[in-house]
Amino acid sequence: MPAGFRVLIIDDSAEDRTIVERAIRDTELDVEIASAGSGTEAHQALRESAFDCVLLDYHPSDESGSDVMRQILGRAGPPAVIMLTGQGDEQLAHQVQMAGAADYLDKTSLTPDSLGRVLRHALARQEYRRSEVALAQELLRKNAALELLSASAAHDLQAPLRHLTQAGKMLEGLLDRDGSDEARECARRMRVSTVRMQLLIDALLALAQIENAEIVFSPVSLDYCAGRALESLGPQIEEAGAQIDCGALGEARGDATLLTQLLQNLLSNALRFVGDESPEIRLEREGIDGCPVWKVTDNGIGIAVKDAERIFEPFARIHSRTRYDGTGIGLALCAVIIERHGGRIWVAADVGMGACFRFSLGANARAN
Repeated sequence: MPAGFRVLIIDDSAEDRTIVERAIRDTELDVEIASAGSGTEAHQALRESAFDCVLLDYHPSDESGSDVMRQILGRAGPPAVIMLTGQGDEQLAHQVQMAGAADYLDKTSLTPDSLGRVLRHALARQEYRRSEVALAQELLRKNAALELLSASAAHDLQAPLRHLTQAGKMLEGLLDRDGSDEARECARRMRVSTVRMQLLIDALLALAQIENAEIVFSPVSLDYCAGRALESLGPQIEEAGAQIDCGALGEARGDATLLTQLLQNLLSNALRFVGDESPEIRLEREGIDGCPVWKVTDNGIGIAVKDAERIFEPFARIHSRTRYDGTGIGLALCAVIIERHGGRIWVAADVGMGACFRFSLGANARAN
């Protein structure tokens, strides 16, 4: 156990405080000890100093001990609380621990060994909890830094990219009047590359924003989300001559914008990777092991079994870019959205046999 822990004894009996303090010192633990004779003194001590553990006297005849404990545990970063009482009672021990106490000791049988054991256990748990809090805070800090870096990088990259795009357009205009076919082709390739880079930057920024966005779970109609997705994809659906059959999808709990983006990306994927036949796409809901699962099925070119997991990675590309354009981010965005909703996404497919994407939502995202 690390050195330098601070313990506060709260007991209205000066004699009992002395007995407990002597028992702590006999444990030979490296602990700094303070004491208080009332709840008021205790709160004053807690305001002035930080303590790792509180040994709190409990009187079964009144509520003073439990009230003080609730106030202590209600503080930010509360110390561990060990309840002390003059009556050995298993039911009382269970009661105070259910109320939030780390442990319970009978003062009539208090020894340095028993107190040392309980203190070590309580202080170890306290150190573990503080490590968890520190880790969570560090994770939040890194996520915030990552989001800021993503936004900054996207902004810093976009400015020179805009200048490059404008220069390319001007160059194309000049070469159209007086330039060789080879020069015009080079200018065209430069313009295509800058457009693609812009799309990649936008996609990366969208991925970072979704990974760090705060999600408030609220009732969402997936039928409404599907309608919005189909409306956004209208021109693409018309151009492909696609037939889309959408069954009743029901409700879920989550972020409506993200769930709409999820369905739009899955449908867009089905519209893009088509074979010789006109696209036929089915969006529906089914049940697996009593849990709702949604699926998007198509008659497209399919996916090799070996690539079934890799396609959800950012920039994963398993088909030729010259024939099937895209950023390689769409399915990665789907995976992140599903992860943020506590669910799972997977695909069943084979080359030339179409694909069936299924996804589930976590317990918090299922409609009641």
